[in-house]
Amino acid sequence: MTAWRRPCRSTWSTRSPTTTGSRCGRTPRSSTGGGSGRLEWIGLRDTRTGATERCDADGLFLLLGAEPRCEWLPPQIATDDHGFILTGRDVPPEAWVDGVPPANLATTVPGVFAVGDIRAGSMKRVAAATGEGASVVPLVHAHLA
Repeated sequence: MTAWRRPCRSTWSTRSPTTTGSRCGRTPRSSTGGGSGRLEWIGLRDTRTGATERCDADGLFLLLGAEPRCEWLPPQIATDDHGFILTGRDVPPEAWVDGVPPANLATTVPGVFAVGDIRAGSMKRVAAATGEGASVVPLVHAHLA
């Protein structure tokens, strides 16, 4: 989560003294916010220690899905060092068939495609994920044909 405009001396900051960040999975926390007709502040509470902090804020960016949850996938599907699924030219060359990389959204397993936040190198935005979802449909049709 990133709040911007006014300085906040948060111990949870990941970018600068003017942002309040969350590094997914590192410090469990809850948040609140408020204002008069618009966002004016956010409150953070460390759920382990109970420590709280209130910071002035004019905006908030919330990034969900920053930590992939694909442990359940078979090991044949290649992932990067952070656990995101490799597709297309990001697939290691030794997994390419006849020296040709998989299709743009295809993984190392034929017929398995990855789109959206789980894909390595994706934009991590709803609109981008929606576009990738639409783009993969012809690949699925071609595979099933």
